[in-house]
Order: sequence, then C-alpha cells, then structure tokens
Amino acid sequence: MVSFMRFLAGLIVGMMVLATFAGTVSAAEEEDTCAVLFDFGNGRVMWADVPVTEDMNAFNVTAEAADMLDIDLQYSESTFGVMVGPIEGMDYNPATGQFWGFIIWNSTTARWESSMSGADAVPADDLEALAWKYDAWGGPMPLATPEHRYPWASFRYDAMNAGSQEFGNIDHPALNWSKDLGNGAISSSVIGANGLLYVITGGLLNEDWSFASNSSLFCLDTTGKIVWNKDVGTGFQVATPLLYGEMVIAPSADGKLYAFDAADGEEVWTFDTGSASTFGITSSPVAYVNSIIVAAGNGKMFSINAADGAENWNVTVSQTIYSSSPAIHEGVIFIGDDSGNVSAYADDGSYLWSTTVGGKVRASPLVDADNDRVIVTSSGANGNMTALNFTTGAIDWQTHIGGTSASAALSSVGYVAATATDIIMMDLDGDKLWNYSLGETFGGGAPTVVGDTIFAVTNEESSRLVAVDLTGKMVKEVVLEPANYAMCAPTFIDGFLFVTSNNGYVYALSTGSEEIITPGPEDAPEEFPWLLLGGIAAVIFIVAVGLMYWRKKA
Repeated sequence: MVSFMRFLAGLIVGMMVLATFAGTVSAAEEEDTCAVLFDFGNGRVMWADVPVTEDMNAFNVTAEAADMLDIDLQYSESTFGVMVGPIEGMDYNPATGQFWGFIIWNSTTARWESSMSGADAVPADDLEALAWKYDAWGGPMPLATPEHRYPWASFRYDAMNAGSQEFGNIDHPALNWSKDLGNGAISSSVIGANGLLYVITGGLLNEDWSFASNSSLFCLDTTGKIVWNKDVGTGFQVATPLLYGEMVIAPSADGKLYAFDAADGEEVWTFDTGSASTFGITSSPVAYVNSIIVAAGNGKMFSINAADGAENWNVTVSQTIYSSSPAIHEGVIFIGDDSGNVSAYADDGSYLWSTTVGGKVRASPLVDADNDRVIVTSSGANGNMTALNFTTGAIDWQTHIGGTSASAALSSVGYVAATATDIIMMDLDGDKLWNYSLGETFGGGAPTVVGDTIFAVTNEESSRLVAVDLTGKMVKEVVLEPANYAMCAPTFIDGFLFVTSNNGYVYALSTGSEEIITPGPEDAPEEFPWLLLGGIAAVIFIVAVGLMYWRKKA
C-alpha cells in the first residue's frame, strides 16, 4: 500500500507539472498584441498586429509594424525624443500642412485620440491600438478602427482611384444576404465604414419614365437593416457617395452635394453646382486636405470646404463631364471629359496640362504612383487604354481595347479593364496579358481587385457577378436575382463584397459562409487546451491501471 501511495503521489505531482506547462503554453498563445494602423490620408490604410513585450513603447511597436508590412519608415532622435517620418517617402508638406500625426485608440469611448506624448514616451502594454495618420492640421480622425479595419470610403477605394484592396480576400463568393430598398434602380456602388453602409437609390419610375419618388441616400448596417434614409433630389443617379470624417456626402443628378452626419443622417450642408440641366453630378466626389473635390455635368470642377460646404474654387474643364471622377495625388487633380481629354490641375485650381486620348473619357483616371503615370480608358469604337506621364501628360503608351466607360483597376501584375465583352489584363508596358470573355453585354461597371481576385458586374438582362483570378481563370459567377441590368463597381468592406442592381437590391457576399461574420482577429476562436486535456486523460488512465494492478497484487 505504501509503495502505491508513493506511486500515486508521484503521478499527482507529474499532473501538476503538466498543468503548469500547459498553462504556460496557453499564456504564450494569448500574448498581448497592439494593432498598428498606417493611414496615408487618401483612403489607403495598412494594419499590423504586433506582439508586445515588457518595456516596449509605442515607437518600438511602430517600428515592428513597419517591418512586418515592409513599410519604409524613417525617424530621427533628438533631446525631445524620436521624430517619426518620412513614412513611405511621405513627409511634412509645407504647402498643404500635411504631416504624420501620432494617435491612440481609446477603448472606453471607441474613438481615436491625439496623443499628448511622443511615441517613445508611451508604454505599449496598455495600448489596444495606435495609428499614424497623414493629414493636415484639423483633419478628421481615421475611418478605420480596430474592429472595422478596412473601410471603403469612395467610389474607387482611394483618392488615386486604385479600385483595389490589396489586403482583402474572398474565395468563391456566396450570397449572405440581399436587401430590396424599394426605391428604384441602384446604379452606384456601396461604401462603408465603422459597421455602416451607404448607397444611393434612383427613385421609383412611372410608366412614362417620370419619377414617382425622390432619390434617397440609405444607411444600412452590415446585416442589411435600414438605419436611416434621406432624400437627395431627383434624377438618374450614377455617382457614388463619399465618407469623410463623420460625414457622408451624396452627389445627386439635381446638381447638388448633400452632406449628412454619417451616424444619424442629420443634414450638415448642401452645395449647388448649378448643373441640374446638364446631367447634374454624375462624378463621384473625393476628399483632399479638408476639401471635397467633385466635377459636374456643366463641365466645371469644384473644390468645397468640407466643414461648411463653402466653395473654395471652381474651374471650367470642358463643356461636359459625365461620370469621370477626379483622382488626386501629391497635390495634382486629374479628370476626364466628354471631349476625350484628361486634364491636370493643381490643388488651388490652377491649370497644369491636358492631353487628348480620343473618344469620350467617362472613366475615372487611375494614378499609378509607383510608375509615375495616369491610366485611363475611353469609350467609342476606337476606345483605348492610355498611360500618361504624371508630370507632363505625355502619352507613354496607348493600346486599343475597345470602347468602355468603366474605370481601370490596379493589380499586382498590371492594369485591369472591363468592356462590354471582356475583362482585360494589361501589363505595365501596355501589352495585353489575357482577356476573359463576358459574352455580349451592354458594358457594366468598373472592375474591382480584392487580393488576388478580380470582380466585375455584367450589364445585361440577367446580370452576373464574375470573379476571375489574376491569370484570367474563372473563379465563380453569381447570378444577381431577381434578374435586371446592373452598372455598379463591386466594393469590399470588412470581409464582405457588395454589389447593387437596377432591381433596387443590395447584395452582400462572402466566402461561402451562411452567417454574417465580419472576419478579424476578434473573431478567431479561442484555442482549446488540448495538451492539458490529453495529459489529464493520460494520468487518469495510468492511475486506473495502477490501481487495478495494486488490487490484483493485494
């Protein structure tokens, strides 16, 4: 009996050691992390989750995040502490007042706040998240938050009209939900941030094509529930709204911009471009240094103070601008027009250059900053994709692809275009890599790149969402029901792909899930302590065998 008791005591000690070891492993798996956001001030954001160890400060975490994301982060040290910048070559800009600001996340109020201390003076162990934002003094806090990391704030994702979200991923899209908003066709795209979505409906039509109801800006949550909606005039609406700070700004075919509080829909200001008789506003607005830039059907481009809706300046670009939306980079604004031109203006409205590319430029210019060029597609039988020098406007190359009004998108291997019949991939030199046949359609919306997948919506009697990979191989096609025409560009917000149709529906798709789940670190299942469970089971088994052996011997 004594020998068995010694044996049992040894087993119990072993079990305690095993439990301690398993607890250590579990604690290691649950090590503290700090989420780091780099907000480049143009809609582009990058995130990294950095493990936090003892004695790390916010600057140490920032440096680790930059390494993880392969971001070029420069800094200098002085008696006042560490000065961060440039980041990715972007430094203080005296002309615009833009600089890198250090902010921290207040988990109690769920808001970003400016830090009163330098990054090297802020301990990292108490931080849930920190951010570096590039903006002028007085600019809004980032739309991206630790819970909702990847907003889509404007028509083509960012101020450069990239039409791509490099950090997204959605495989074999499946429908999560669809919502009939009951107010006519939806020809524009969905935008969203902080768990809310925004989209413009065109209004119901009578049999004689007159309007039976006004157009509306709808705010939905991520399950499709309507939070609020507001009238935004009348007309055939094709422009996409803009999120800026705590406002959502809706362009309308009545020629007005309507600014609302993004949370509750309270009107903030209204601006009239005077273009109601010439298509109104079919150009989607973009934001730049506390200003809203938008083009109107009367051929004018406007800069509007974001705070109060007052006009900063306007310029006459052409006789007509239809659906081409401004792109902005390094203080230069690019816009296309119906005369077949792409024009460049400084951020004070002064003229820089204009180049004729042929046809009508109803697509939005795309800025490829890495290659110092502007990419644009044009409509008409002789439609082309054209690459222009960013600084001079000189044509680098021009390739015939067929006419299209759909804006190009930027991918990791080249430029993506969509015509009435094909999705086309062009390399950086203007050579066609491949094309994917869409069949005979009427020409749909612009393509969107999410990670390594291209999405486009066809415009036909029974429209489809088409997904192909970067080699042109088909991934999946989803028929949008009920059948109708569609002209939207897909958008990707917090793990969901959103598309719309002229049937008045909004569709939310994700990777095959039947439930609405927003992907993110907060949704990762907790790791079950299998090692501990297995160890306990082994000890119980050994004790049982030992007890049987002792009884038999006794």
